[in-house]
Amino acid sequence: MTISTEKEAEIRRLLVAESWPPGAIARHIGVHHDVVARVARALDPEIHKPRSLVPRPRMIDPYIPFIQETLAQYPSLGAARVHDMICERGFTGSMRRTRALLQELRPRAPRPVYRHVEVLPGEQSQIDWGHLGRFMVDGATRDVWFFVMVLSWSRALWAELVLELSTASLLRSLVRASTYFGGMTRQWLFDNAKAVVVDRSEVGVRFNSELLELASQLHVMPKVCTPRRANEKGRVERAVRFLRERHFAARSFAGLERGNRELAHFIDTIALDRAHVEEKSKTVRELLELERERLLPLPETMPSTSHPTAATVDAYGYVRFETNEYAAPGLDQGRGVQLWVDDRTLKIADGENVVGEYPRWYGKRRRLGAEKLDRVGAALRGDRRANSGRQRLVSASPVILSLLDAWVDEGRNMGSQVARALKLLELYGSTAFAWAVEEQARRGGTDLGGLEQLCEVRRREGQGRIVTDLRLGSHVPDKDVSMPSLEAYDE
Repeated sequence: MTISTEKEAEIRRLLVAESWPPGAIARHIGVHHDVVARVARALDPEIHKPRSLVPRPRMIDPYIPFIQETLAQYPSLGAARVHDMICERGFTGSMRRTRALLQELRPRAPRPVYRHVEVLPGEQSQIDWGHLGRFMVDGATRDVWFFVMVLSWSRALWAELVLELSTASLLRSLVRASTYFGGMTRQWLFDNAKAVVVDRSEVGVRFNSELLELASQLHVMPKVCTPRRANEKGRVERAVRFLRERHFAARSFAGLERGNRELAHFIDTIALDRAHVEEKSKTVRELLELERERLLPLPETMPSTSHPTAATVDAYGYVRFETNEYAAPGLDQGRGVQLWVDDRTLKIADGENVVGEYPRWYGKRRRLGAEKLDRVGAALRGDRRANSGRQRLVSASPVILSLLDAWVDEGRNMGSQVARALKLLELYGSTAFAWAVEEQARRGGTDLGGLEQLCEVRRREGQGRIVTDLRLGSHVPDKDVSMPSLEAYDE
């Protein structure tokens, strides 16, 4: 504390002439007692030097040699156990005294010195997640996370909201981030998350097989940082903090779709236009354009982001995924199907044919697509023969499910339509019938007359024939009869 010349002169007068004690002088003038002591030491350092403090003996001092010997043998022994041991030997003090002494006696671990990690353009990107909170999604409370990828050199980032931390979610985000940047870095640096690392030992790290397959397709080397070494992935940690403070703070959650739109707008404006942390004269956007020239090129066809899952059709015509049920129209009970699931859609595939596609539902215990089952089933309810014929039609050509739905929409007699379509199947065979159904579906037609004409076209091309029970003699030739034009009769 700096004082004026007048106050310093007054302190000296009171010390020398009046022999006031330092405390009284400090209270009288209104300064700290250290100021008075400093002025006194300037007058006579020997007389006014501070007295050395002699430590007072403590109750725990006689037990210090025993505690040191015990800690030398058991370095990680807890304070509670040490306290019990010295209490058995006569100590009557409190646990707080024991803890304070152990803090003095235990050797302090040296603080690590981190070095600044330098990376080349296009060399490394860092990946991590941040927890946003718990929100209502599709009527259920779920944890919402945000995935973040940062290019280590340019500090450009990409992020999206996700509802799970599974390997499938990680692969989808990696593909979308690479598409956004227009290429991949040569390394992906992860934290030691379960979606990334299956096992870690002294020998090395065993990555998830699906992650390794994606990295192989994109020619990227996955790496994980050393546990408890935050400096190795400090760029993505700083990006997570940046998003929390600049974007998510004081912003309400309004759903995944809207949240991702707002996040993408923030990245394309504020995040890319901020100044680079090292090269202050340039923005992140400018350095990103330079780094894109060093990124690995994208393949012509990006890997699929849908995750395959096996399922079985139950007795009610549904397949279960998580806690929800999705309708599988036209499939029998016990039929094995393949589910192709991503964070936005769910597709039900019977072999190569997709029999149902639905938006991904994140709520619980809901049935989706009931109208696809109930309309056709209700139209044929009680008609066992028509239901059996429908199954034969679907087995011959699963594409006919679209015609069945169209016939229900048009209000046609479903029993009659199924019977006529079944007659065409028996008449022309499964090969010609399946081709005709697919061709009519491609053209967008629904009329059975048009389906019959297509079957006839296929038969004349030699790809099908009319199957009849009529047996003719060998002397009767089998040939098509061409009908002459009737215009001549009018003349």
